[in-house]
Amino acid sequence: MPELVAWATARVSLRSGDLMACGTNHEGLGPLQDGETVVQEIEGIGSLTVHVRDPLRRSWDRGVYMGADSTNPEAVARWAAQDEGG
Repeated sequence: MPELVAWATARVSLRSGDLMACGTNHEGLGPLQDGETVVQEIEGIGSLTVHVRDPLRRSWDRGVYMGADSTNPEAVARWAAQDEGG
């Protein structure tokens, strides 16, 4: 965490009450996209709901390929097609 805070504060000013959402990038996840809703909850404190809006309505592939032991079927298939030149 100290490295993450140092990296962020070298780029932006953090103020009391600012949140930094951190975590792992699990294989079934991908970038947030237009129209999605994210709810983050901290037990005993409350929840934060974010409605994702992208005026350009861009989209990205779902799932993250994590290498030879990947467990995400869509990401594995996409990676295999790219590896074969397709």
